[in-house]
Amino acid sequence: MEENEKMKFPMEFTACPVCGSEDRVIENALKEEKALKPGQRAAATKGTLLLTDNTGALTRIMVPAISYTTDICAKCGTFYVTRIDKSQVSLAENNNGGKNIPNIFGGKG
Repeated sequence: MEENEKMKFPMEFTACPVCGSEDRVIENALKEEKALKPGQRAAATKGTLLLTDNTGALTRIMVPAISYTTDICAKCGTFYVTRIDKSQVSLAENNNGGKNIPNIFGGKG
């Protein structure tokens, strides 16, 4: 990435970074069970990382965050990120005032 170039969100990773397969364990299992609706995303895990290091002192309700989803390659078993997005999350409504959301600085909010 160039120095002045901004990252574009959402970032989609459709293929396994190791073997290149596009078959995913969780996604395929949910499709087979007809539990995945068209346009709906499947994920082995989902997470949110706050883009701030001091949520206790924040007076605003919304803070910037990165969210991600993961799945497992059905061919080689690699656990990898399938989507990354940037958004705003509410500390007042999520995870006990943000105290359980990890931040990118290594602690919890």
